[in-house]
Amino acid sequence: MLSKFLLSLFSILTLLTSCQQQAKHYPYLIKVANCPDCFARLHHPGPIDTAEIRAGQLVFAGTVTQPDVYSVNVRSDTDKTINIHAEIYLPADSIQITLLPKDQQKRTFYHIYQRLEIGSYLRNATVFSTSPQQKELERYLYLNDSLWNKYFVDRSLLTAKMVQTYDSGNRALIEQWSDSARKFETRFPDYMAYSAVLFAKQHPHSELTAYALLDNTHNRPDVKIIQPYYRALPDSLKQSYFGQQLAAKLEELQQ
Repeated sequence: MLSKFLLSLFSILTLLTSCQQQAKHYPYLIKVANCPDCFARLHHPGPIDTAEIRAGQLVFAGTVTQPDVYSVNVRSDTDKTINIHAEIYLPADSIQITLLPKDQQKRTFYHIYQRLEIGSYLRNATVFSTSPQQKELERYLYLNDSLWNKYFVDRSLLTAKMVQTYDSGNRALIEQWSDSARKFETRFPDYMAYSAVLFAKQHPHSELTAYALLDNTHNRPDVKIIQPYYRALPDSLKQSYFGQQLAAKLEELQQ
């Protein structure tokens, strides 16, 4: 009888513990400044919150159930050039996103890359966060964008050499460069995966290393590049939220 009572008590305690774990919430506070006519949404990956206007700023205040990388999208009905996509790590006690005046916006990368506004590393806004993971996330995003930019630069150089070859009239050389150009178009994922590899080498014990590797694991060729760095992760990172997702993704792609 006593053993049945203890078993029932253990089951109840286990259920209560499970419910408490499932109900855990992490608070966040995000403010967007210098954009009075803007609206903003928090995504993960779909919309989960919409900012309210408080004292002239856009403000998000709520909770998330999982520490992760989220995104804040900021747009304006009156200025169509404003299209901010800020990657942020939550939870965080306070995050401040500030839009920069046009004369202060960064012009780091290739003009086509800038014109298409396809990068993650913000050129038209700054992000301040109390979360220590935010700085590491931004280091990864900068590496990611740098390799994205390098792909376009290398493609432009290859195109220029191919044009010079066409002008030479050498058919064998023309065919060789044309073949190189066709193969180069398939190498974009390799450039992106290499950004994760660089980050893994620089930050082998960072929680964001598992995220960076996961962020660049999309198909079978990626597995060959990413898997050695997954294996090198400390056990604590392999068992982390991002590490478990990465393990599942690698296993899925190998089947």
